[in-house]
Amino acid sequence: MSYITGSAGYYYDTGSSTSIPHTLPAACGVGDAVLLSITNGSNDDVASVSSSHIAWSFVGNANHATNTQSYRIWIGIVTADFAAASEVVTATWSAAVTYRGIESIAYTAGPGKMFNAISPAQQFGQTTYASAANPTTADGYSVALTTTGAGSFIIVSCMNPEDTTADSVSSCAPGTGSTLRGTVHSQFSGGSNEMPFWWADKSQSSAGSVTVYGQHTQSCEYQSSIVAVALHISPIVILQSMFWQRDSSGVSSHTVDFPLNVTPGSVIAGYLWAVYDQARTMTAFTAKSGTDTGTVVHQDTARINMAYIKNATGGATDITFTLSGTNSYDRLWAFEIAGCDTTDPYDGHNVSDDAVNFGLTTDAMTSGSITTTAAGDVLAVVGWNGNERTAYPTTGTGFISDGTWDATTVYDCTRMEHKVLGAAGSYAGTFTQPSDQYNYSAAAMAFKAASGSTPRRRILFIN
Repeated sequence: MSYITGSAGYYYDTGSSTSIPHTLPAACGVGDAVLLSITNGSNDDVASVSSSHIAWSFVGNANHATNTQSYRIWIGIVTADFAAASEVVTATWSAAVTYRGIESIAYTAGPGKMFNAISPAQQFGQTTYASAANPTTADGYSVALTTTGAGSFIIVSCMNPEDTTADSVSSCAPGTGSTLRGTVHSQFSGGSNEMPFWWADKSQSSAGSVTVYGQHTQSCEYQSSIVAVALHISPIVILQSMFWQRDSSGVSSHTVDFPLNVTPGSVIAGYLWAVYDQARTMTAFTAKSGTDTGTVVHQDTARINMAYIKNATGGATDITFTLSGTNSYDRLWAFEIAGCDTTDPYDGHNVSDDAVNFGLTTDAMTSGSITTTAAGDVLAVVGWNGNERTAYPTTGTGFISDGTWDATTVYDCTRMEHKVLGAAGSYAGTFTQPSDQYNYSAAAMAFKAASGSTPRRRILFIN
C-alpha cells in the first residue's frame, strides 16, 4: 500500500456558492482510495460529494466550532480507472457558503489487494486545540487510534492550524514517524496571511494502538487540530492466477504446476471449460500429488466445472483436475488466494449458461448472483470468450483484473478478475463483451476472509 505520487491537491474559492469543484491531479485505478478534507467558513455540513468514477462516503467531522470553520473528511473508493486531471469531484452544500475549499490525497492498496469494502476508513480521530492554546513543541500535536481486525493499515493524518501570521507554513510539519505527502502554502489570502495544511502518512502492519504527531511551533490565532484516518487493507490477496491450455482427447486428468511456491493456508480455486460442448465432468480436484483434497462445487457435463482446495499445504504445488468423459480442448484456470478462512472458506458460486450473447451493455456479461453469508468475501471470477483470440472481456466495474490469456489452437480467450466484497448479500461477477456474438460465459466463486491473516504481495503469471 502506498501514496499515489502527485495525488495531493487542493482548490479554494472565497466566493459564495452551494458547491465547489476540484480536479484530482493524479491517475487512479480500481480499488484506490481518495481522501478529502472539505472546508467552508461556517459550520454547515456537506450535503453530498460526487464524481464519475468514485463511490463516496462520509468519514468524520473535524470542525473548529468556536471559529465557525467547517472541516469534513470524506473517502471515496475508485470504481473505474481514470487518467490524471480527468476526474472532477464536486462537494455540495444545502445552502450557499463562503471560503470553500477541498484538499485531496489518494492511496493504492498494492498489487492484488483492495481496501476493506465495508469500512475502508476504519477509524477516525481528531484533537482540537483552543485559540492561542496549541502546543508549540516538537510532536506537541497528537491523536491516537486503535485499529481492529485482520489486514494492515495506512494511517493518514492532516493538520488545520487557523493561523494567518507570518511563517505559519514553515512552522507547521508532521511529527515523528510520519512522511509528509503534500502541503498547502496558503489557503485563501496569500502573502503573510497564511493558513497551512498538510497531508502525511505512516504504515501499520497489524491492528492495535497507534499515535500520530504533528507540530506548529508558533501560537495560533484561532483553533487548530490534527486529524487521523486509518485506511484498512483487506487481508485477502490474489497471489497467483494461472491459465493452462490442454488439447488432448481421451485423457482422464490434467496435472499442472503453479510456478511459485504456494503459501500455506491458501485457497486454490480451480475452473475447467470443456470447449465445443463435448461431455466432460470434473470428478476430483487435488494438489500436492493428492495430499490436498479439494471439493467440486459445480459439475456440468456440457462445459463448465468448478472446485476449490482449502488450507493448502503450501510449497511447490501441482494441481490435478480429474475428469470423466472425453474432450479435445480443455481450458484450466486457478487462483491462489491468501487471507481466507482456513476451516470453512467457501461461500457460494454461480455460473452463466455457456454460449450466451449477453449484449454489449456495460457489466451485462455476468456469472449470475451469489448470496454471500459473511462480510468481506473475495469473489474470484473467470470470463470466457469462445469466439476469438485477443478480444478479451472487459473487467467488471469495481473488479481488479488478474490477467488475460489466449488459446493457440482454437479461437478463444479469457480474463480473470477479483473483487473484495462488502456486507453479506447478493453479488455477481461481471464483464463487458467485446463483440455482439454468442459463446460467452462467466463463472464465480466466493470465499470468506480469515479473522487474523496477513496480506502478502501478489505476483501474476501469464501462461
